[in-house]
Amino acid sequence: MESTLQGQLKSWRQYLHQHPETGFEEINTSDYVANILTTLGLEVHRGIGGTGLVANLTVGDGGRAIGLRADMDALNIAEQAPDRAHASRSAGKMHACGARRAYVDDPGGSATSCRTARFQRHCPLHLSAGRRAWPWR
Repeated sequence: MESTLQGQLKSWRQYLHQHPETGFEEINTSDYVANILTTLGLEVHRGIGGTGLVANLTVGDGGRAIGLRADMDALNIAEQAPDRAHASRSAGKMHACGARRAYVDDPGGSATSCRTARFQRHCPLHLSAGRRAWPWR
Protein backbone atom coordinates (compact mmCIF):
# COMPACT_ATOMS: atom_id res chain seq x y z
CA MET A 1 0.00 0.00 0.00
CA GLU A 2 1.26 3.47 -0.89
CA SER A 3 1.94 5.90 1.96
CA THR A 4 0.79 9.51 1.91
CA LEU A 5 4.37 10.68 1.32
CA GLN A 6 4.86 8.19 -1.51
CA GLY A 7 1.63 9.41 -3.09
CA GLN A 8 2.74 13.04 -2.84
CA LEU A 9 6.15 12.29 -4.33
CA LYS A 10 4.56 10.38 -7.20
CA SER A 11 2.05 13.16 -7.86
CA TRP A 12 4.74 15.87 -7.87
CA ARG A 13 7.03 13.84 -10.13
CA GLN A 14 4.28 13.02 -12.61
CA TYR A 15 3.05 16.63 -12.80
CA LEU A 16 6.56 17.92 -13.47
CA HIS A 17 7.22 15.16 -15.99
CA GLN A 18 4.08 16.24 -17.87
CA HIS A 19 5.17 19.89 -17.92
CA PRO A 20 8.91 19.98 -18.74
CA GLU A 21 10.71 23.28 -19.27
CA THR A 22 14.23 23.61 -20.66
CA GLY A 23 17.10 25.56 -19.12
CA PHE A 24 16.36 29.10 -17.93
CA GLU A 25 12.70 28.71 -18.96
CA GLU A 26 11.58 26.83 -15.82
CA ILE A 27 9.05 29.44 -14.72
CA ASN A 28 6.15 27.04 -14.02
CA THR A 29 8.57 24.45 -12.63
CA SER A 30 10.17 26.95 -10.28
CA ASP A 31 6.76 28.21 -9.10
CA TYR A 32 5.49 24.66 -8.55
CA VAL A 33 8.57 23.52 -6.63
CA ALA A 34 8.77 26.74 -4.57
CA ASN A 35 5.09 26.33 -3.59
CA ILE A 36 5.68 22.74 -2.47
CA LEU A 37 8.76 23.63 -0.43
CA THR A 38 7.04 26.68 1.11
CA THR A 39 4.06 24.51 2.04
CA LEU A 40 6.50 22.11 3.72
CA GLY A 41 7.71 25.02 5.86
CA LEU A 42 10.99 25.83 4.11
CA GLU A 43 12.32 29.35 3.66
CA VAL A 44 12.50 29.77 -0.15
CA HIS A 45 14.67 32.30 -2.02
CA ARG A 46 13.75 32.75 -5.70
CA GLY A 47 15.49 34.11 -8.79
CA ILE A 48 18.82 32.32 -8.34
CA GLY A 49 20.43 32.19 -11.78
CA GLY A 50 17.13 33.37 -13.23
CA THR A 51 14.62 30.65 -12.42
CA GLY A 52 16.55 28.69 -9.78
CA LEU A 53 15.85 28.71 -6.09
CA VAL A 54 17.41 27.95 -2.73
CA ALA A 55 15.31 26.63 0.13
CA ASN A 56 16.45 26.39 3.73
CA LEU A 57 15.19 24.00 6.34
CA THR A 58 16.37 24.28 9.93
CA VAL A 59 15.21 21.70 12.43
CA GLY A 60 16.39 21.89 16.02
CA ASP A 61 19.52 23.72 17.11
CA GLY A 62 22.21 21.48 15.63
CA GLY A 63 25.20 23.36 14.28
CA ARG A 64 25.91 21.04 11.36
CA ALA A 65 24.51 21.28 7.84
CA ILE A 66 23.55 18.97 5.01
CA GLY A 67 23.20 20.34 1.47
CA LEU A 68 21.18 18.92 -1.43
CA ARG A 69 21.27 20.06 -5.03
CA ALA A 70 18.89 19.19 -7.86
CA ASP A 71 18.33 20.21 -11.48
CA MET A 72 14.91 21.35 -12.68
CA ASP A 73 15.49 21.69 -16.43
CA ALA A 74 14.28 19.31 -19.13
CA LEU A 75 16.02 18.30 -22.35
CA ASN A 76 15.07 19.10 -25.95
CA ILE A 77 14.03 15.53 -26.72
CA ALA A 78 10.62 14.34 -27.92
CA GLU A 79 9.11 11.78 -25.57
CA GLN A 80 7.91 8.61 -27.26
CA ALA A 81 5.45 7.32 -24.63
CA PRO A 82 1.93 8.25 -25.77
CA ASP A 83 0.29 5.59 -23.57
CA ARG A 84 1.89 6.86 -20.38
CA ALA A 85 -0.51 9.09 -18.43
CA HIS A 86 2.31 11.28 -17.13
CA ALA A 87 4.12 11.63 -20.49
CA SER A 88 5.35 15.07 -21.51
CA ARG A 89 2.67 17.43 -22.81
CA SER A 90 5.29 19.81 -24.22
CA ALA A 91 6.26 18.95 -27.78
CA GLY A 92 9.97 18.22 -28.13
CA LYS A 93 10.75 18.47 -24.40
CA MET A 94 11.06 15.87 -21.69
CA HIS A 95 12.85 14.94 -18.50
CA ALA A 96 15.12 12.22 -19.89
CA CYS A 97 18.40 12.46 -18.02
CA GLY A 98 17.49 10.00 -15.28
CA ALA A 99 17.86 12.62 -12.54
CA ARG A 100 14.38 14.08 -13.09
CA ARG A 101 13.09 12.78 -9.77
CA ALA A 102 15.68 14.81 -7.91
CA TYR A 103 14.01 18.18 -8.43
CA VAL A 104 11.20 17.52 -5.98
CA ASP A 105 11.39 13.93 -4.79
CA ASP A 106 14.71 14.33 -3.02
CA PRO A 107 14.23 17.86 -1.60
CA GLY A 108 10.52 17.40 -0.84
CA GLY A 109 10.96 13.93 0.57
CA SER A 110 14.04 14.94 2.52
CA ALA A 111 12.31 17.97 4.00
CA THR A 112 9.36 15.86 5.08
CA SER A 113 11.62 13.16 6.52
CA CYS A 114 13.75 15.71 8.39
CA ARG A 115 10.66 17.19 10.02
CA THR A 116 9.58 13.81 11.36
CA ALA A 117 12.96 12.35 12.35
CA ARG A 118 15.32 13.32 15.15
CA PHE A 119 17.13 15.70 12.80
CA GLN A 120 19.18 18.55 14.29
CA ARG A 121 20.72 20.35 11.31
CA HIS A 122 20.43 23.18 8.83
CA CYS A 123 19.66 21.85 5.34
CA PRO A 124 20.12 24.21 2.35
CA LEU A 125 18.44 22.89 -0.81
CA HIS A 126 19.76 24.30 -4.10
CA LEU A 127 17.51 23.80 -7.12
CA SER A 128 19.22 25.06 -10.21
CA ALA A 129 17.90 26.76 -13.28
CA GLY A 130 19.56 25.81 -16.56
CA ARG A 131 22.40 23.34 -16.34
CA ARG A 132 24.94 26.10 -16.90
CA ALA A 133 23.68 28.27 -14.03
CA TRP A 134 26.17 26.80 -11.58
CA PRO A 135 29.94 27.29 -11.88
CA TRP A 136 30.80 23.61 -11.34
CA ARG A 137 28.80 22.46 -14.37
